[in-house]
Amino acid sequence: MSTLNFNKDSFSIDNLSWASVDAAKLPKKSEENWRYLKWGKLKKINFHGDFKNYLSDLDDLDLPQLDGYTIVIENGVFNDNLSHIPTHLDGLEFSFTKNNSLVKEDSYFDVLNTCFVNKSVNIRTVANAIIKEPINIVNVITSSEGFVNTNTHLYLSTNSSLTLNEFYLASDKTINGLTNHQCSISIEKEAKLVLNRYQYPNHNFQICKDVILQEEDSYYTSNNFSSSGILVRNDVRVKVSGENCHTELNGIFTPSSNEFIDNHTLIDHAAPNCKSFENYKGLIKSNGIGVFNGKVIVEKDAQRIEAFQQNNNILIHDDSTVYSKPELEIYADDVKCSHGSTTGQFDDEALFYLRSRGLSQDAAMEYLTLGFVHEILDCFKNLNHREFILKKFLLN
Repeated sequence: MSTLNFNKDSFSIDNLSWASVDAAKLPKKSEENWRYLKWGKLKKINFHGDFKNYLSDLDDLDLPQLDGYTIVIENGVFNDNLSHIPTHLDGLEFSFTKNNSLVKEDSYFDVLNTCFVNKSVNIRTVANAIIKEPINIVNVITSSEGFVNTNTHLYLSTNSSLTLNEFYLASDKTINGLTNHQCSISIEKEAKLVLNRYQYPNHNFQICKDVILQEEDSYYTSNNFSSSGILVRNDVRVKVSGENCHTELNGIFTPSSNEFIDNHTLIDHAAPNCKSFENYKGLIKSNGIGVFNGKVIVEKDAQRIEAFQQNNNILIHDDSTVYSKPELEIYADDVKCSHGSTTGQFDDEALFYLRSRGLSQDAAMEYLTLGFVHEILDCFKNLNHREFILKKFLLN
């Protein structure tokens, strides 16, 4: 069987949508972008779509302090009682409607998202609006074996700026649920977006796809922290269509026992005089598996591009596994581009030095871990969120 299993009576979609779902097929292992994923665990579950809102208090969830405005999406549905959105806010427009996405249906999960999503979270900044308070989207699944589809559309108008924090998690007793998320982002001229994403679905699954379009003189930074999940897949695709853009992708992924975290990124430079920076670090524990596959394309007319890509990984245990494949495709001749990858274990001499100064084995490992990830950790500017990340990957 090359599809997922659904309890069809529990979903509210029409026959035409079901026909599209039934016709779509899971990616094959022979497909390069999906070669490391194994669908066995997902295919054993009979997913349902019969949801209620169970949450009554955000304090029941494992979240850091949330400043600014908060949108809570529980099981794919807007939870008005727990959200905090002002009725009037200069420079920002919110709506919850079905919206056209930048995402093209080129995978099984794209088709599912199109068919199952009821409403999208739509956020638009008006021209010249500097939004000082961050927006938080808390996306939580609270029903075991539930199949949740969510969609976010961000539109940053000319010369506006915004910081968005996204949290993907599950309630304590929820297991074997699947969240299939898509995010489409349009960044107009001289606009700036910082997207901080925190993924820790624990005993659940998540598929996540971002499609970003940058116009001239725009700025996009993505900081991604993936700390747990039976299977987590991140697919980030950035199209740099205007000159003088800044693109930055940073990530930390920390799969542990029986967990799989897969990061696929693509930065496509289609215009000249742009810079991109990509830095992902994997900290793999127990028999966890991590994947980094990053590609940078510099098209023929995209001269004077500076593009740098790096992936470093630490295998904590002997049965830890990581697959790393940084790639460059360069069709222009006036560029500065580099890519690299390292995989290894913590240096025994450094560990011995710390132990000789009186530190325990665990404390010494914490110091080495902090030294390894601090470069990415510093990209998360909120101190409370930074401490939250530290707690997550030290305890995972």
